[in-house]
Amino acid sequence: MESRRGFLRLIISLVSCLGAGNGKVFADDKRLNGQAMIGSNSWWLRNIFCQFDNEQLKQAVDRCAKEIDCTIFYGEKESIDICAVGSFIKIVDRNIVGHGVWNEYIEGIDSSGGDVPCIIVDDIYDLPLPKCQYVCQLNLKNPKDIQKIGQSVKQMRKIMDKNVPDLFARQITETL
Repeated sequence: MESRRGFLRLIISLVSCLGAGNGKVFADDKRLNGQAMIGSNSWWLRNIFCQFDNEQLKQAVDRCAKEIDCTIFYGEKESIDICAVGSFIKIVDRNIVGHGVWNEYIEGIDSSGGDVPCIIVDDIYDLPLPKCQYVCQLNLKNPKDIQKIGQSVKQMRKIMDKNVPDLFARQITETL
């Protein structure tokens, strides 16, 4: 029998392939559900993953997503959404993600070599960070840091757009 960790990795991989469940995904009245995710393997190229509880940041990310024509997936508290939902950037508060889920996420990212940038918006300094992923930690008490997050999401989107050939970029836009 496989270990709990191995079993969770298998489940997370399966959920990632099929699309995530009950989280809310929207931007500019666009909704993304499991069916849309199954129909295309590129939906994640326009998806921002968020798992935090800060209204100012939520408003800033919502505005940013509308400007750059992206969707947002809001993960549920202490769920495996961070592991299961594909995105081109993640914005997380590890208090909301849950320390156990975060540790499982780190283990999975480090073993698979995941490289999706992750912006951490908490003040926890004793949890591990991924070894092979872009990670930064910002303090939401500073309004300039909220602006930095929006700017970073836009910059990442530009990089993604620049690195996707036109043929595939059109496919991504059509799936949304």
